Amino acid sequence: MTKHPLRLIRALLFSLFALSLLVALAAFPTAYLIDQGAVQAQPVRLWDQPLIDFNKWQFEEGDWDEAIVSIYGAPEGEPLRLVFVDEAKLLRPAEDPSLVLLPKAEGEHFLQAQTLFFFARYATLAAGVAALLFGGGFFVLRRRRSQ
Repeated sequence: MTKHPLRLIRALLFSLFALSLLVALAAFPTAYLIDQGAVQAQPVRLWDQPLIDFNKWQFEEGDWDEAIVSIYGAPEGEPLRLVFVDEAKLLRPAEDPSLVLLPKAEGEHFLQAQTLFFFARYATLAAGVAALLFGGGFFVLRRRRSQ
């Protein structure tokens, strides 16, 4: 009767060991694959529409000396690599199609690629420690059975 619960515990420990090893090995490749779909966008605080129209008119007339971003709003910080962002929220100016602007709304936060890699690092560390513990427990119980 005592062998059956030990066999179940060994199977459970081995399953948890395999799962934690899989998580440890897959965290960074998964983050890398998700990062491949990321969009580099410049956060901006948009001007009112009449001012944007006036700035566009100035740009078309050749009187615009500032960056293209300034036509639409005030840039806030550095460009960000964003993942899982709705394309409808992004603004791609006709003046520079390679530029992607992210209108910043109050209380709105987007998932950045660097956040994925931050969590991947800790997921790898935690899953690696768990794999060591579960694997150690499995092999201790296995040795105990063979004695």
